Parts: sequence; C-alpha cells; structure tokens
Amino acid sequence: MSPAAVVKTLGDAVVLSYERSFEELVVTIRLWDESTVRLIARGVGFLDDAGTWECDGVVRLESLDQAGGLGYAIVDTDAQPTLRFVAETLTMLDSTGQEELLST
Repeated sequence: MSPAAVVKTLGDAVVLSYERSFEELVVTIRLWDESTVRLIARGVGFLDDAGTWECDGVVRLESLDQAGGLGYAIVDTDAQPTLRFVAETLTMLDSTGQEELLST
C-alpha cells in the first residue's frame, strides 16, 4: 500500500461530531483556535469509525478506492486512520461559510 497523501492538515483539532444521511457525511471539527469547520463528503458508500476524536488531518487512502468514489480518512495525532470513508466529492466549509474543494 502506498503512503497516504495529505489532503488537509488540521493540527490539534478535535472531531466534535459526525452525521451520515444516506450518501452524505458531515463531520464537525473544532480547530486549535476554537473555530469550527465542517467536512462534507458527498456520494459516500463506505464508512468505518474506529473511535474518532483527535484530528490531525484528512488523507487519501487509495486502498479504499472504489468505482465512483475515492478513499479518505481522518487521522489522529499518531497518523492512524480513525474515520475511513469513500466519497465522490469532499469539501470543507469554514466558520464564515467559505467552501474549499478538497477532492483530488
């Protein structure tokens, strides 16, 4: 397996919650400066939670790639994937409502 490519660094962040509704996953993350961002994955087919709390970043996991979606994971401070998922698109919404496309 190739090393995971970093999609977004989020050092010292904490996952507050996540919610999946059909094919959409919304992860709410509190950053080091106490601001909150939302990670929005659309076209989600696979989801596995291994105890998500710490959030050092979002990485690509090619081993999870499937037809119609790419593999991603939230990693903890030890670079271990804790929330793994497959999605068609991935965006981040900051506290001002500014949207950033993260899909690769």
